[in-house]
Amino acid sequence: MFAMTLHPMFSFIMISAIGFLSFHPARAYSQYDESTIPESYPKDYIFALYSHNEPTGPSQSELNTHINSFGISYQHRLGHPWVVSVGYRNQSFINRKENRPTSLMSVFNTTQRVFRLYHPLYFLAGTEILYLIPVQKINPPITKDADFSTEIGIGVQASVWYLVSQNSAISLDLQRWKGTKTDRLHGISITLGIGWGFR
Repeated sequence: MFAMTLHPMFSFIMISAIGFLSFHPARAYSQYDESTIPESYPKDYIFALYSHNEPTGPSQSELNTHINSFGISYQHRLGHPWVVSVGYRNQSFINRKENRPTSLMSVFNTTQRVFRLYHPLYFLAGTEILYLIPVQKINPPITKDADFSTEIGIGVQASVWYLVSQNSAISLDLQRWKGTKTDRLHGISITLGIGWGFR
């Protein structure tokens, strides 16, 4: 008998791949109905993201909110009624003990269900998997933050999409996430996105 520990990055890739494959387009409904986004709209979007992050729970004793930050995501509609996405966002905090910046370089994978409120306004809800890399600064040369561990994170996400046109959208996301290795990384992120659709 022996124990094997996977590196967090391998764990993130494996979990993300399983989640993506489990929602293969062949398993999604392709027909249009009034509860989802019309088929005439693009299935693929690139979003530029702008996020505000707040530490919650145990993290409030170690971190303070710092500055808002940018990110990017690719989102794909799997027909009716699922949207999957992968992306990156930086989450900037202040290490209270050291009184210096600490950032979480966050690679994420989300799966959300689409609910039509009224066209062109849609509500989405689902889950999120994150790969959280704590660093002291995100500009090269990147310096790892030795006070925190790299972790796999899990979370829930609720979003509102407004389809401005056939090829553009505005999104507002609310994410509640936490690390799974320790109990030191908890947060809420509020993210504004501007998306461009393509075929």
